[in-house]
Amino acid sequence: MATVQVLWNEIQGDWITAAIVGATVACSYAAFALIGFGGGPLATPFLVLRLPVRMVVPLLAVLDLVGATINLANLLARGGRAELKARVDFQVLKILTPTMIVGTYVGTVILNTLPSRYVLLAFGIFVFTTTLRSLRAKTKPRPSWLLAIVAGLGGGVLSGAFGIGGPVYALYISSRLDAEKVSYSLGTLIGIAAATRALIFFYDGIYANAQLVALICVALPSQLFGMLCTHQVTQDVPRQTVIRLLRYLLLLVSISILVRAAYQFS
Repeated sequence: MATVQVLWNEIQGDWITAAIVGATVACSYAAFALIGFGGGPLATPFLVLRLPVRMVVPLLAVLDLVGATINLANLLARGGRAELKARVDFQVLKILTPTMIVGTYVGTVILNTLPSRYVLLAFGIFVFTTTLRSLRAKTKPRPSWLLAIVAGLGGGVLSGAFGIGGPVYALYISSRLDAEKVSYSLGTLIGIAAATRALIFFYDGIYANAQLVALICVALPSQLFGMLCTHQVTQDVPRQTVIRLLRYLLLLVSISILVRAAYQFS
């Protein structure tokens, strides 16, 4: 009971922040349930306007892990292992995961050492220009081990440092997989990345912070509400529409990151 009282006091002490976190999480994870992307990368640019990055990244690591688990559980409930194999491209995951883990560890080190504004600015420009090119492209690029390594390492670093590695994974996966495999393949990779971040943060004692735990308790019900609402309409959305939504969402994320970077320079 003492622990519950401490957490409740933390929420009451800054209920405006708790409300902002709840609303932001509900909207961003509704998008995650629909297209496998959104969640942390969509929520981060808005949450960092209210909370320090060092609190936002561990918070969203937990939520991304829970969101990916819910999506996979929903997939298994619908069609079992056959549906899982049909919707998730495990070959792509095997290629990206090792470099993603290495990049995530590097990113957690950067989180505690380097200023974020220059990295955020470069990342926002990269995602914005690359997404515009992907919207205009008529054919898929050829598979490349070099691009896979860059996507895994780059996404991992950004994931560990800012919780926004998802756009890099989304650009790589959406340009190489058939539309019906993009959503769950991307969501699964984001879940693996989130689990890696959460384990590192747990080992470092980050989750011993009472304010962070209180915000997680606020965010989880909001996340479940947003995902539950979206799951009711997911099956009615054509896969090609999902790809277009994903890329326009990437544009929105990149613009919000650029705004955040500009805010840090001011």
